[in-house]
Amino acid sequence: MPNVLLRSRRTSVLRAALILLVFVKGSYVWGAQEPEPDKPIVMSKPKLPFVQKDVCPFECCTYRHWTATKPTLLYQSWKRSGRKVIGSVRKGERVLAATGVVVTYRPSRFRARQNVNDLDLKIGDEFPAYAYRGEGVFDFWNKGKFYQGEIYGQNHCAKGDPDFQSPTCVVEDGEFEWWAQVTTQAGRKGWVWMDKARFDNVDACS
Repeated sequence: MPNVLLRSRRTSVLRAALILLVFVKGSYVWGAQEPEPDKPIVMSKPKLPFVQKDVCPFECCTYRHWTATKPTLLYQSWKRSGRKVIGSVRKGERVLAATGVVVTYRPSRFRARQNVNDLDLKIGDEFPAYAYRGEGVFDFWNKGKFYQGEIYGQNHCAKGDPDFQSPTCVVEDGEFEWWAQVTTQAGRKGWVWMDKARFDNVDACS
């Protein structure tokens, strides 16, 4: 996952999302609905790859007009199977970003270092996390429920955390991809791999 997916800004709001899940070709596709606080989804552990649609995965991330700060390849699909390059975005070119997906090929694994009753976490519990949403909020699965909640797990368990004992720590990093659908100035529509691409105007807070 790119560095932007690992950034954390402080927040005091605990968020959860009601989700529509559809099983498609061996993977779960997740289309987000309007969030409702403190309502995890009862479901079995997600199958992989886990695709979260219409996601802009950090605080203030916004799909709108972006400007490329380096040349970027344009693909016909975000899917690994049969993915082909169909063009490129020039440095300095303005594109219209419409939506995005976050694909989890292997979730990160976290460990609880504190009891967090709202998230049904006990000290020592380990659980998979499927995406970072910003402000210390992650999408994760625990004990038969899918949550979107604040766990602030940025540090690896083996390294310790001398300055701040966060509620969780990272046991193992996952494998993620973030893709955005854009339309170029020439009218060509395609997907850019945000792990490798660089655009200005993605962050509405900067």
